[in-house]
Amino acid sequence: MKKYLFLSTGISYQADVDALSYLYVRLCDDVVLIRNFSRFLGLKIF
Repeated sequence: MKKYLFLSTGISYQADVDALSYLYVRLCDDVVLIRNFSRFLGLKIF
């Protein structure tokens, strides 16, 4: 998960509340993008 968050955000992983909340928001955005893109392709990943 840390590796994915690092690649997703392009910032280094930091174990403090602000960084974790920022990574969480970015992760949620990425999930929405992935779901929309998969729906566009006619797939249903999750």
